[in-house]
Amino acid sequence: MKILIYTHEFYPFSGGIANWTLEIVKGLKNLGQDVTVLAPKYNKKPYCLPELRAVRIKRMPLAIRGRLSYLIGIIFFITVFSSKRYEKVIICDNISQVVGTILSFFIKAEYIVIVNGTEILMHFSNNNIYQKIKARLITSFFSRAKIISISRATRNLLYEKGGYFKNVEVLYCSIDKKMIIAKPKSEMLVKQMCLENRKIILTIARLYPRKGHDMVVQALVEIKKKFPEVLYLIVGEGPNRKYLEDLVVSLNLSDNVTFTGEVPGVIDYLDLCNVFVMASREEDGVEGFGIVFLEAMARGKPVIGSRHGGVPEVISDGVSGYLVNPHDVSGIASTVIKLLSDSNAAKRMGDNGREIVEMNFTTDLMARKLLHELIDTR
Repeated sequence: MKILIYTHEFYPFSGGIANWTLEIVKGLKNLGQDVTVLAPKYNKKPYCLPELRAVRIKRMPLAIRGRLSYLIGIIFFITVFSSKRYEKVIICDNISQVVGTILSFFIKAEYIVIVNGTEILMHFSNNNIYQKIKARLITSFFSRAKIISISRATRNLLYEKGGYFKNVEVLYCSIDKKMIIAKPKSEMLVKQMCLENRKIILTIARLYPRKGHDMVVQALVEIKKKFPEVLYLIVGEGPNRKYLEDLVVSLNLSDNVTFTGEVPGVIDYLDLCNVFVMASREEDGVEGFGIVFLEAMARGKPVIGSRHGGVPEVISDGVSGYLVNPHDVSGIASTVIKLLSDSNAAKRMGDNGREIVEMNFTTDLMARKLLHELIDTR
């Protein structure tokens, strides 16, 4: 089957949508499908990824998000689509959904739209005449396409904001089964970052307000009283970094927080931590699923997430980790302390999480369902 996957967030861009789209590409390719990806060419040089060597990737110029992105998307989509007769087109993010909406009136294809969460708020805000027109057009497109929601929470949000669509299927995000394979902790990183004899809390996420780094930093004040040696590793980059750095200084936590920026791979950092936490909240968007929790669980780490969006569909509260109120600093602190204080319980939850991922959230399982249950309707 000839499949065109169109997205404005793809490897080596870091983020949940980019990671999820990458797994879709890998999964369908492994099942023998003829996959072409249309995605931006990023300024940073893509580091080598062996799984993509056999994938046809068409790169378009990267534009600042906005109407120029739509224009570039339209031009390149028409060019790529015209060069080959694609049987299916998978639309993966906010910008590609808008472009797909416009082009669907002129280019007839079987469109599969993946909804992730935050873009639903953007599409159906109805704040002005432009937004109302856009919402109506998006609704028309969604009604004619097959919709894949990454969680029940995202599907419900779509129903709430955009209206009921009968053609919605839930397909959870996935990760490569290779993430589960055990490997030794990187002693090089331990020495470089002076992590010996320290309790490590880890968050891997873009530095956006909704990801909740600030709440974990504030919780660190209480955690530090119980574990003076604690270190909070913040992996990722984003516009909220300066605010977070200032917050760390103001709370006298400079010796207990390290910002790593973006890193080429997350496994080594996941293996360093005792607890993985991301207290995301609805602020500048929603957490439609939380694929990074799967990655942490695959590495056998107990996870702490919030009762927000699709996160409760990933974390089994009390089994693979804990769910907390993302606005409750003391609750976050006490939950982290509980896991740092009981290594047996932490290991048990980590083992449970790894088993849950292996049984339910691997890319090969996802790809088979995507292909046979949702796409291959001929």
